[in-house]
Amino acid sequence: MELKNIITLFILLLSLASCKDMDKKYHWIAEVKAVSGYPVLTRRGFVYNKEDVSRFGTSRSSVFQREEPFPHFAIDAGVGGLAASAEREVAKGVPTHLDVSWFSYVEGCEYLLEHQPLDSVKIAQLLQEKVYVLSENKEDTSPDIEEYNISVGLAPGGVVIVWLHHFSRTEEVGRYQAKKTRDIHFVTQIEADAHNEKASVGDIIMREHTIEDRDYEIKWAMPKERILMEYRECATPVTDTLLSKEDLFKIPYGLWDSYRKRYKWKMTLLTRDKTKYIHSYYYLGLNREMEELFGERVWRENQIEKYKIPEKFRYTYLTERSIPSLIRIRWYDEEGTIYRVGIRFNVKEVMDVFTKAFEGQEDQEGELVLEVNQSKTDFFCYLKVGDRKEWICNGRFFIYNDGEE
Repeated sequence: MELKNIITLFILLLSLASCKDMDKKYHWIAEVKAVSGYPVLTRRGFVYNKEDVSRFGTSRSSVFQREEPFPHFAIDAGVGGLAASAEREVAKGVPTHLDVSWFSYVEGCEYLLEHQPLDSVKIAQLLQEKVYVLSENKEDTSPDIEEYNISVGLAPGGVVIVWLHHFSRTEEVGRYQAKKTRDIHFVTQIEADAHNEKASVGDIIMREHTIEDRDYEIKWAMPKERILMEYRECATPVTDTLLSKEDLFKIPYGLWDSYRKRYKWKMTLLTRDKTKYIHSYYYLGLNREMEELFGERVWRENQIEKYKIPEKFRYTYLTERSIPSLIRIRWYDEEGTIYRVGIRFNVKEVMDVFTKAFEGQEDQEGELVLEVNQSKTDFFCYLKVGDRKEWICNGRFFIYNDGEE
């Protein structure tokens, strides 16, 4: 058989396999997420295909953002569908399109993304693979195999990012650009009432277009902290200033796209233990992708071999990742005690470190090394790419005894 015919047959088989996956049904719902510190009101929202739909409808986001530092996406919280609990029980086909419109209080404008095609092939693949989750049950150590939901992230400037989302794994499946449909001129409630007394039905000033309502939403959306953006090289971690209302109006357009840059890298733990076993790795990227990976021992057994954990859920998995926001490693030392070590990074420093380390050698593989001292009370961290080594000195470092299993 000629090479050309072999390639054609291979492509046909892949297409048939993709079509088969597209016909399967899964238990997913759609949720809307907003950037922390930027309250929104969704006018309507649907994730759907020809037969199935999940909606998040009219919802205010301010209640769900406050735990995430400004201005990160609040990926761990969101407004579910209007009938989210019922939707979870209904299997639905692979989503193919997205509609969402929203009002941004800080920007004073409305956005619309209408009938947006999604990467349904990639979504179908991830839904099919599901998520392997470390068991928390000592009596039943087999991993849980669970399904994704869909998260739709909204950011200033009309940025829309879509993830497949689970509490132990999040993967980006698309970035889209909504159009601004109109600007809003905020007025006082007294001015709105006076106008509405004389206005026709289609010319009413809505409550969310008043200064009072805007200030109320911003107050309730105010994050508890901001991300650390200033640092001094190899110095004591910087304590950032408190967030103010004025900060919310200094919108860092383009920031969220800069978070999406990827490099090929993974973590490595070095300790003074004669023997050690990795329990698990945890990555959280600036782009809000997240991985919890199986190590060599969980509940003191090799679950990778016992349960045939797929490669992408193993701690050795090397892939392109976003720059990290948070990392965490758990391991068994030579006495069988579990320790936990990790860093919540200073964002400016970690972005500079990855840029410098990979500059001119983007095709190389990176290794983020955490090296622990003899007493397991301290550690240092550096990024190694080829012969280049860049140190990470700031952020919030932590290491402690995590007990025994």
